[in-house]
Amino acid sequence: MGSNDELEEEIDTAIVALELSGSISKLASNEAEAITKLAKEKFVRENPRFWWTSFVGSVERQVPDGKGCRDISALLKDSIGNCYFLPDPNEAKSLVYFGAFSAFCDIIENCYYFEYYLTGVNQRWIACENHHDQIITCLQDR
Repeated sequence: MGSNDELEEEIDTAIVALELSGSISKLASNEAEAITKLAKEKFVRENPRFWWTSFVGSVERQVPDGKGCRDISALLKDSIGNCYFLPDPNEAKSLVYFGAFSAFCDIIENCYYFEYYLTGVNQRWIACENHHDQIITCLQDR
């Protein structure tokens, strides 16, 4: 596995298996492209392969305690409701889902490993779990 289509299939299968179809939305391609573009413009400097290497804003890195995605909430020091889920945003086809943060953690735990980003509805934060098993958060006020 590894291509965007395979990743999409893996995530969609997890959504069905976890019975989350009613609470997670896959954005249409034009919406997904707009959210991806906005997140990149707001949080990423230049055009790196891995966004987290060029985050702009208040950045914090942590090796998680084994909870993966669930460590993000503690780093942000805030309860996270709905957010956008961007699995591997550097692929040609933008893939973005919208729903509850906790549901995305469940999905991630039920898929093969991949680098992903989550960003708030208000685009004031972005978080990543990278291929080095680090959780990286970036906060902005603008």
